[in-house]
Amino acid sequence: MDLLDRAGHLKGMLVEFALSPRFDRELSAVIARSFPDGVVTDESAFSMVLDHFALQHRLPSGNTVVEAFAAAHPELTGAERDMLVGWRDVIEGVFEVTGKDRDALVLFNLLDELTYRARSNLGRRAFKPLKKGMILVGRLVRAGEDWMVSGNPAAFPAAVRDQMLAAAAKQAMRHPEAVFRNPAKLAEARRVLAGHHQMFVDLFGADLIVVPGTEVPGKVEAFHRHLAQQIIGEVMTDGQVCGLDQPPGQRRQLVVAEPPLAPIGQSLDEVERQIPVEQRRQRRPDQTVQSQKERKGRARTTADLVDQCGLRHGFNGMLEGGAIDRL
Repeated sequence: MDLLDRAGHLKGMLVEFALSPRFDRELSAVIARSFPDGVVTDESAFSMVLDHFALQHRLPSGNTVVEAFAAAHPELTGAERDMLVGWRDVIEGVFEVTGKDRDALVLFNLLDELTYRARSNLGRRAFKPLKKGMILVGRLVRAGEDWMVSGNPAAFPAAVRDQMLAAAAKQAMRHPEAVFRNPAKLAEARRVLAGHHQMFVDLFGADLIVVPGTEVPGKVEAFHRHLAQQIIGEVMTDGQVCGLDQPPGQRRQLVVAEPPLAPIGQSLDEVERQIPVEQRRQRRPDQTVQSQKERKGRARTTADLVDQCGLRHGFNGMLEGGAIDRL
C-alpha cells in the first residue's frame, strides 16, 4: 500500500480516536476557548481547531493525542509510527497554488517562502476545483517524500491575493517561527539582529546600559531614530528603491516592526476571518463539500458541529462529508 494511502487511513483512525470519550472533556474545553460565543460561521476554521487538537494540543499528561494514538497501536510499523509522531510538526501557512504535478499541488508558502509538493489521500480529484493563482489557508503534514493536506483548508480566488499577502505578513510577525523554517530567512534574521546590535553599541557605547526608568522611553526612541537613519542612509546609498512589484524574495525588503505585537498562539483561522466570506470561491478542494449557496449566511453552534463530528454519537465523518481526515 502506498504510504499516502496508509496515511489517509491512519488519519481517519486518529480522528476517531481524538473524538472518543477519552478526550471529551479536553476537546470540549478547546472548542469553548476557540469559539467562546458557541457559534461557528466558518467550518474550515472549525476543522483547523480539531486538526490542531489531534496533532499538536498538549494534554494534561504532556503528550499529544497523536502520541497517545501511536502508543495505543503496537501493530504499527516503525515507518508508520515515525510518520504519525512526525505529524506534530505541522506546516501552517497561506499557500499560493503555483501549479499541479500529476496528483499533487505545487504550493508556495507566503510565510516561509518555500515551495511544497502536497498530495491528498483522495487523489487528484480533490484538487480539481483549484486553479493556478488561488490561495489556500491550511496545514500540511509529512507523508513519505511528499506533504499531505491535513484538515479542510480554505480556498480563495486569486482576486484576493493582495489581502492574503497582508494577512500573511501579520501572521509572520505574530509567528516568526513559521518564517524561520526557511534557513535563508533565519540566517537573514540573525544578520539583521547582529546589525541592530552593532548600531545599539555605536549609539550608546555598550550593549548594555542602565538608566532611570523615566529615561527608558527616550532611549528607546533614540535607538529607533538612529536605526531608521541608518536604514534610510543605506537605501540612499544603494540608489532608488525599485522592483516593488517583484515576487517575494526577489527584491530588497524593508521591514518595520510596530510594537506591541499580538500574542503568539493565534491560529490561522484568524487569517481566514480577515477575508469576507462572499469573496471565497471554494471552502476546500473537495467535490463533496456543500454548495456555496447552501453555505451562505449559515452559522452553526459548536454543539451542532461537535455532534456532527461524532463526539457524542460516534465517529461518522464530519463537516457534511468533508471529514478532517479526507484531505
